[in-house]
Amino acid sequence: MQGDLERRKKELIVLRQSLKQDPTNLALADRYWSAIGSHSGGDPRDAYRDAALASSAGAAAFARAYRELWLCSGCYAK
Repeated sequence: MQGDLERRKKELIVLRQSLKQDPTNLALADRYWSAIGSHSGGDPRDAYRDAALASSAGAAAFARAYRELWLCSGCYAK
């Protein structure tokens, strides 16, 4: 279990560093968002801010991530 946690932390660090080097790369942003996920309270701004400013596809991904976060938070009425 500890090994999996350490491996996951390292993957997140590598993804985050890659995203910092290429902040408008939507594929990297998607991978980072999937890795941190809305279930953990991840912040879509960390993953999608620069991609959202660079393209309409990035803006749509940013909005989708916030919607996913909102849906997972339990704040919506069924």
